[in-house]
Amino acid sequence: MKEDSLVDRRTVFGLLGGAAIGLGAWWSDRKDARAPRVALWLADRGAHQVVGLDRDLLYCVVLPVRAPVALAPAPMGGVWVVSAVRSWSGERQVEDFEWLRLDARARPIARGRLPGFRSLAAAEEGGVWALYREGRELVQWDREGQPVTRLRVETGAPLRCLVSTTSAWKLPPASSNAVLALREDSSVDLLVAKSWTVSTCLGSRVLDACAGETGWWVLTEGGLLALHEDLSVRAEFASPDKAAGLVAVWRGAGVWVLDESGTSVELVGGRRGWRERREWGLAGVAGGVELASGALLLTTPGALLVFDELGNPRAGQGGFDFLVDLIAVSSSVQPLARS
Repeated sequence: MKEDSLVDRRTVFGLLGGAAIGLGAWWSDRKDARAPRVALWLADRGAHQVVGLDRDLLYCVVLPVRAPVALAPAPMGGVWVVSAVRSWSGERQVEDFEWLRLDARARPIARGRLPGFRSLAAAEEGGVWALYREGRELVQWDREGQPVTRLRVETGAPLRCLVSTTSAWKLPPASSNAVLALREDSSVDLLVAKSWTVSTCLGSRVLDACAGETGWWVLTEGGLLALHEDLSVRAEFASPDKAAGLVAVWRGAGVWVLDESGTSVELVGGRRGWRERREWGLAGVAGGVELASGALLLTTPGALLVFDELGNPRAGQGGFDFLVDLIAVSSSVQPLARS
């Protein structure tokens, strides 16, 4: 009789324990479902961390990463990260690089080494292209971090930068999944379907480029060019004084041009509802993104600046040490009005 009672107790405790475990798993799933979703990823090289902000630009995820230098969108709100890792070769300190693929909760999916890294660009189906070995080799990883394509730049000047039309947050041109490769001289190459299709010389050194809705924008030392998807010239513009970088417009004509000091931005080739030049007295802007709402997000070393579709400053986010890159994984960011 006592043994039967003991068995009954064990059975009851077992059932209660199983129910508790099941309830805990259900609550954990519900908690994850209710957790804020990352809308923006930022690389803070100075603080050695990758930061995820939600749609209200509030901290959502913070992950320690040694000196992050570049980001690209990954599937389901995740992010690809390249970080600089310093090591010693004899008595000389050298800089190596490591890549990480993180999910939306900043949990690592895959990782590896990337010697001589130069640039990162989104690829189709959640993968990524990386330019490395001092601009002479490219590798494409799939969404799980497995290499699917390797290419070598055998002739001509080394590549210095990759620009992709593929992104988790932005409408690409019709030539989807194309990658524009900027060389260290005055040439640009087009990579489509894992093979080089077009190469053209633009006459003066290429400084920066971005993808627009109808083609490419390329900034050279001689001016600003709007290119068709096959790299033929669609239009030419006089670039603003001391222009150094480009930020793509979400939809329609035009492109944002940053000056080399990072103290102003100007819209070229388009018409908008706010004045076409914005200047600020803060530390220099290094880059940014425009959202579907028309809001412009710009990174200074220590803060994220936000301007709405009319050019009015909105509440951003500060507290960073040295921001070097950002990507938007959601177009639903709603800049808040300043109180």
